[in-house]
Parts: sequence; structure tokens; C-alpha cells
Amino acid sequence: MNLESVTSTAAPSLTISIRPMAYEDHGYVRSTWREGMKDAPAYERMPWSIYKQTAGATVAKLVDEARLIGAYVPDGRIIGWLCMSPGRSINTLHWIHTRFDLDGERCRRRGVMSALVEAAQLGKRIVYTFHGPRRRRSADDGRGRGLDAVLVDWLRDRGTIATYIHYQEWSK
Repeated sequence: MNLESVTSTAAPSLTISIRPMAYEDHGYVRSTWREGMKDAPAYERMPWSIYKQTAGATVAKLVDEARLIGAYVPDGRIIGWLCMSPGRSINTLHWIHTRFDLDGERCRRRGVMSALVEAAQLGKRIVYTFHGPRRRRSADDGRGRGLDAVLVDWLRDRGTIATYIHYQEWSK
């Protein structure tokens, strides 16, 4: 992946720059990833202390070893990030996150995730390694689909095939 700084106007008044993750933002990545994944079906009932020792340790390892790409606003603050591992023929998407808001301004549904995925150049076939938390129930998705399922549908609509492989299996 040849990643240079890319500027995108994701929506009026939201200009972002996509670039390799700054080391000082790794703590934010670990924190938001642990918080977001805690509500996934595999972990939602796990006591926090055990979750932190198991899933939290996996997150910390990936933050240190995988490729991180950040979405930054002009003043340098991070509003989104993507964690991936390049593969020989298929790349792996571990997790993607967009901040809910920044200074009271909504960040989600403003093209941040799209810009991150495009900049990562994941390819037409990818593997993902973690299930996301369930969304709130709504009339169109019954019990609430996991965010990973929503992401897979979104990727499919863009011409990308995504397949889940549990991280423990993928990491062998």
C-alpha cells in the first residue's frame, strides 16, 4: 500500500486528511477499539477485568503490530481510524472506527469510513477478524445486526467481498 496524505471533503464543513497513524494516537485507538468491541456478542457479558486481559491484550498487540491509518481534521485531531494487515493476496481489516462527534459536531455518516477504506486500498476481496457490536433495533433489521454485517453489506455494494475469520484462527 502506497499511502500518502489524502485530503477529502467528506461533507460540507468537514475536511479530513487520511494518513498513517501518528504514534501519539495509539492510546486513542486502543481505548476506542476496546470500548467498541466490548458490546460485540462474544464479549458483551464478559466481566471487564477478564475482557481487558483477553480481548484487550489482543487489541493492544494489533495496535502495535498492524497497519493503522488515521483520519484527521485540519487542526491535527483524529476523528477516525482503520486497522489492517496487508496480505499476499488478500488484505485483512481488523477494525474501523469513526468518532461520534468532535466539539459537538457530528462526525459519523460524513464519509470518514469511506475515505479510510479507499485510502487503505484493501482490494476486492478481504478478510475481517472481529465481529462488531449489535446496532439498536429498528424496523428494518429486527434484533439489531452487528456493525460488521452492515460493513460487509456496504463493502459488497462497492464490489468487495468480505469474509469473516476469527482472529485466533487468522493469527495462526
